[in-house]
Amino acid sequence: MNIQQMSGLAILQAMAKGELPAPSITQTMPMSLVQAEEGSVLFHATADDKHLNPLGGVHGGFAATVLDSVTGCAGLCFLNRVSEQNPHHCSNIKLYSGFQAYLAQ
Repeated sequence: MNIQQMSGLAILQAMAKGELPAPSITQTMPMSLVQAEEGSVLFHATADDKHLNPLGGVHGGFAATVLDSVTGCAGLCFLNRVSEQNPHHCSNIKLYSGFQAYLAQ
């Protein structure tokens, strides 16, 4: 599989299916790409006791890192291979998120 010949969406779909390896950040942050469709990505992420701030809540950096991955991948869903005829892409991204509180025990 040659990712240089693939669209952004095809790369993400291959990652979601396990045909391409997940990025190394998924070893640091327990998150995974579950689904990728044109204009939409679905990630699962779960914070644990390694991701807590000094007060015992989930550190804001955890949410920021997940959001960075989600928005980057959502944008990638719109990208085809860049060519001289098609050098730029622009899109609007709507982000829907749901967070459940993690309480240290």
